[in-house]
Amino acid sequence: MASQASRRSEAVTVRQSSLVLDSLLRARIDVYAEYVPSAAIVAARANNLSPAALDSLLGINFQADLVSARKLLDQQAVFGPKGAFAAFHRQLLTIRREVDDGAATPAKVQAFYSNLGTAIDGVWLRTLNALQTTRSSDSDSLATSQRLTALDSSFDAFTSGLGEESLQSNGSLENVLVSGATPAALQSLIVSHQSFADSTEGFPDQLGPKGAAAWSTLESNPLSTKFKGYVQLGITIGLNHDGPPFAGNTAAIADIAKSEVEWANALTQLVLASSADLRAATAGQANAATMDLELSILFMTLLVLVSVGGALTFSRAVRRPIADLGAAFESLRQGELELPYLDEVGPRELALAAGAFNEMTSTLRGVQAQAIALSSGTPDDPAALLPLPGRMGRRCNRHSTTFRFLYGRTRSSDRSSSNGRPAMR
Repeated sequence: MASQASRRSEAVTVRQSSLVLDSLLRARIDVYAEYVPSAAIVAARANNLSPAALDSLLGINFQADLVSARKLLDQQAVFGPKGAFAAFHRQLLTIRREVDDGAATPAKVQAFYSNLGTAIDGVWLRTLNALQTTRSSDSDSLATSQRLTALDSSFDAFTSGLGEESLQSNGSLENVLVSGATPAALQSLIVSHQSFADSTEGFPDQLGPKGAAAWSTLESNPLSTKFKGYVQLGITIGLNHDGPPFAGNTAAIADIAKSEVEWANALTQLVLASSADLRAATAGQANAATMDLELSILFMTLLVLVSVGGALTFSRAVRRPIADLGAAFESLRQGELELPYLDEVGPRELALAAGAFNEMTSTLRGVQAQAIALSSGTPDDPAALLPLPGRMGRRCNRHSTTFRFLYGRTRSSDRSSSNGRPAMR
């Protein structure tokens, strides 16, 4: 049962860790959800484009998205003044105010949200590594192990996929295609693209059912396909030192932005679906471990009840024969031979003891009868002639005939002497 308890404790730990991973994932997504409209609004202003004009151009209400994203982020306790990322709280309020006032620059907005995302990623990786070192290696956790690997790969795909869009060099895919690729932007784009390819190698075989469905949706999405094409184009023009293909092309810029938004949404759904698969697996493992422990406890309880019941039954089977035997011995010690017959029941040793006592008392009653008959001077009394019962009586019977003969001769000699005649020799 200790083994089942250990497995259940481990399963519960894995389950709790999966929930922590899920909360960190949602926090990471909410950060990015706020970053996208913030960056879009700031970039539009930098290009003398009002938020309303931007919304009209792309068909996306970035102002409404920003309000909604901020509400979601504020609901995350980890971003509060006492949360795990409290150090970013004042900076978050400051960057929001600057975005609203038109004082924020694209570089500052990207740097802040990138640093915050990196901080979340660090906690995510530490939690993931701790979970990987504590999870079970037995067959019960095989599904959990597979789902954990899939979530790890999905999260890598999520972060590297977003890195293809928002470059680590304070640039973006859109900037590469519209303004040209700097060496730092090109390197960042190539690294993110290769990281995405590495993390998704083997998809969808390693994914759970929900993750596989989300990956299939991403692969079949036309805008996701367009985004991949834009990434390849950005790498190509950067390596060939070509000029930006979409400089001043407003329609193309809008199309790139739409594909970026759809790409981010598809990656978000992929990692959320993989997280849901992990939660389902850990819940199944925890439930199975709990059921095993409960069955073990039930089995032990039944075993204890059976043992107690057996002990009580054995006690009843032994207690009465012992009491009867004790009472009989006490009566015998008081000189009472007319005792009731003891039932030869109970364990073998008690039954044998009862049988031996019955035989002994029968023999003693016979000896008593013979002794009374002989003491009365009537050796021919029927009581004196009855054979003694029992094995001890049979031993005595071999000598009783000789004893009665000698006793009779002695009695005859005594009578002859008393009549004045010599006794015959």
